[in-house]
Amino acid sequence: DSVDFVLRDDYDPYGKIAYCCQNCRCWETSQAKFLEYSHIRNNCGNSGGGLRAGNTKVFHKGCCHGDKKISEDYLSPMAKAINKSLAMNERLDRTGTDQQSMFRLDTCSKIRTSYETSKKQETQFENEEFNEASDSLIYNNKVYEKCVKHFQQREKNRRRPLRVLDLFSGIGSGIVVLKRLKLPIHTIVHVEHDPVAVAVCRANHQDDGITHHYVETFEEVYGTNDGPDHEVVEALVANHGPIDLVLSGAPCQDYTGLNASRDATSRNAQYLLKVGRLIQKLDEVQMGSKNVKDNVLFLSENVVFKDHDHVDNCYGGLAPIRLDAKDFGPCKRNRFYWTNIRLISSEHIKEVASGVSIDGFLDDGYGAVARLLQCDSEQDMPVKSNAFLASLSRIDDDRMIKYKLNDTSGPRTSVKYHIETYSVAEREKMMGLPAGYVEKPVSRLFCELTQKAFVLPESSDEKKTYRDFLPRDFWHYRKKCQFKFLVNSKYPFFQLALSSPLEGKSQLAYYMEGQYCKHLIGNGWSIPVVEYLLGSLRDLFAGDALVTYDKYDYPYPWPYISP
Repeated sequence: DSVDFVLRDDYDPYGKIAYCCQNCRCWETSQAKFLEYSHIRNNCGNSGGGLRAGNTKVFHKGCCHGDKKISEDYLSPMAKAINKSLAMNERLDRTGTDQQSMFRLDTCSKIRTSYETSKKQETQFENEEFNEASDSLIYNNKVYEKCVKHFQQREKNRRRPLRVLDLFSGIGSGIVVLKRLKLPIHTIVHVEHDPVAVAVCRANHQDDGITHHYVETFEEVYGTNDGPDHEVVEALVANHGPIDLVLSGAPCQDYTGLNASRDATSRNAQYLLKVGRLIQKLDEVQMGSKNVKDNVLFLSENVVFKDHDHVDNCYGGLAPIRLDAKDFGPCKRNRFYWTNIRLISSEHIKEVASGVSIDGFLDDGYGAVARLLQCDSEQDMPVKSNAFLASLSRIDDDRMIKYKLNDTSGPRTSVKYHIETYSVAEREKMMGLPAGYVEKPVSRLFCELTQKAFVLPESSDEKKTYRDFLPRDFWHYRKKCQFKFLVNSKYPFFQLALSSPLEGKSQLAYYMEGQYCKHLIGNGWSIPVVEYLLGSLRDLFAGDALVTYDKYDYPYPWPYISP
């Protein structure tokens, strides 16, 4: 019963196929490969590596792990990682190697080189050569002038809660902002295909009096053609509408300056345009009804890029506003925002928040690298964190480093500094998120999968499978993710790494627990910036209609004047 091509649950009713082999793509990618490996359905011996009694009722597939031959003493990928980890620990003990020496230690000159390189990378990422796209561009736009006029004419003292469509919703950054603004919400349709991001959003937005509906793909609310499918949008409105507000953070890989192979014609790049078309279709569908007289309000975000007229046209000719999070808090995040919501002056916010530096947000003993390289006259200047990115190669690059003095002995030129990258907690704080917003649910997910999807079932003397240990809420990850098992010097002597969605990349990227947290934060929104952009929505509601949401009435940990 372990031999099937689609791996539906009714083909494996007892979970005999190992959790890591449930997401089988061999048939999709190569029939020849599948047939070559299809005879391999041997049991997992799990011998050695601290797991002396393996579970002979858990089957691994050779095609999933690249093993053409599985013998009776076969080691699963988890067991192999455990053996490597224990062997590594034994070598360290035998040689007396101090694991502290494995940390990165740099002299000031090396740090300066890394810092200068990182500044060049940041400029490239932010597309700062396109300076003509200023934040004042939107105010000279005739379409935006009409939007402001229509916004002023909307009904005030509203009591009807919002119905929100949150596209590419990620960890739910936009919902954090809506709750901070105390806006009453009836329904949120979350559209997001990353199951880990969805887990973070679900963990933070439950039992809040809001109806949450989760949709996996954009096509489910848009259709599969270039233009929006009228019937699909009608069904969205009938089931969850009328939609009052659309939030969107469409994929940016094909617009960012860091991507040398970016392609504005790719499928991923089209989502930014399709969001604009969907908004116009929503207006067409909803305003055809006697009950809806106002246009859908919207906020659509992306990186800064040149030649965006074709994108503007999809938003009815609306130009974007360009804002950088460094003017609202301690970290950079230069972005375009297309919106038809009335914007107030941000000068009173920037006057206070632009002077905020990252110094007070780093873990004890750590300092900003820029401070180390500044002369005395520059020490009073604010230092901002570079933008947090999402790709595996960028989440912990030299743009993200902080330092701590490691050894004060010897001449100044040879002093060594302990170099690390910003922690998850530091990034949450600098982005304006509640403490533990990402870290806690991701930690729980990795812990549950590590112990109950792998360690316990693969070492069970009672022949139990993951279905006997793992809560059903976690079963779906076996179909949504792929897994790697990496060495780890501490129990359970391996580190689990999960794949993120492919998103137009040629190969899957695998993230360990902390890396996945940083990946998700890198895909998120700067909370204070979006709070400024959506702040005028409060003016539409009666004062006693506003709602205080538990855990979201928190102040930013820096001086800040609310919009």
